[in-house]
Amino acid sequence: KDARLHYHLGEALEAMDRTDDAMEEYLKAANLSEHDPRPLRKLGAIFVSRKEFEKAIKYYTRALNSGPVPAVKDLVALGYCNAQIESYLHAEAGFITALALQQFPGYKGDGDPRKEDIIRSLASLLLIEGRFNDAAAQFETLYSLTRESDSAVTDQYLLRQSRALSSRKSEDVKELLTSFEKLPEKNQSGFRYALVQALLRLEKTEPATAQLARVTDEEIAKEPRWLVLKARASRLAGDRKEAASLLEKALAIATKTRDEKPAFLAEVELERARLAMDNKDPDAAETSARAALEAYSRMYASYLVLARVSNERGKAREAIGFADKALEQNPYLTEAYIQTGDALMTLKEFNKAVDSYRKATDIYPASVEGHRKLLAAYKSLELADEIKKEEEQIARLEEIQ
Repeated sequence: KDARLHYHLGEALEAMDRTDDAMEEYLKAANLSEHDPRPLRKLGAIFVSRKEFEKAIKYYTRALNSGPVPAVKDLVALGYCNAQIESYLHAEAGFITALALQQFPGYKGDGDPRKEDIIRSLASLLLIEGRFNDAAAQFETLYSLTRESDSAVTDQYLLRQSRALSSRKSEDVKELLTSFEKLPEKNQSGFRYALVQALLRLEKTEPATAQLARVTDEEIAKEPRWLVLKARASRLAGDRKEAASLLEKALAIATKTRDEKPAFLAEVELERARLAMDNKDPDAAETSARAALEAYSRMYASYLVLARVSNERGKAREAIGFADKALEQNPYLTEAYIQTGDALMTLKEFNKAVDSYRKATDIYPASVEGHRKLLAAYKSLELADEIKKEEEQIARLEEIQ
């Protein structure tokens, strides 16, 4: 009944690849010594390696609460795990609290992640959330800390990516592409997927397609998610036939691997739903969006498709309900506020529509679509001063983008 013996036995068993037996020993050690976080961290790490993030969260939370003072390493682990299951607010809280704890006078954390690594994780999370301005500010801070280090080129690229997404300026997009080419080839391969995602978000299909052309058949076979990204690029470039063909290939693979990779199947169905919307087929879009949620309940972007479908059918209250479900998982989705605003316009609740569109433009000031929607709402209320300001803002954005 010695916790230390169980812990060290667990380490020995894990070294011998007897992971299940090791987990039993770590659990015994944790139960015998409630104030020792080490076996709990071991269990958390094993579940992370198995991509069982909810179980990992359980043990990292116990580790966090096991000592008199929270540990930065546990907060960062919780931030990472929550990010993996799209629980973004919890992930953000983990990273921000970790950064604050590191600044606390007298705090000592042996083996904790570096401040720069935590900032990089937080900034990357903000990008995923769609908080591009906040992400750019964090990457600015990061680059100021690492510009003389080995990671300077990478952090400069990440800063340029966040700036391009934040401003949508043509010159910032050019700087992003230039910065990407400065990365070592190995790093380019690692960052190419996110780069293409960013370029498509910016509606820059030509450079996105050029990057996709550099992806080999071997890479696609190893990571079939590339097929979905290629389909998205084709759809946005207007080649819906090619997009449909690529999605058929992706669906065949995703159906076979749905038990091991449900999120991939959901990605495929979501892109099929978007393609159906572009093809003016709301019934097919609804079917695919619901299939995406059935495969993976956290594919919150599917709710945005369902909201669009409901708005097109004139079912405004239903559209608001779907947008709200998306916002439950990510309260920074500009598209959700736009869909809510569209529904409120249908209901002739113009003041509420203004509030919703304003939220979208507050989160993403560079969104021309958001400002156009807000302008339409102002026109419905005949607000002359606001109309003039929005028209001027749209003209400025269109000029620089």
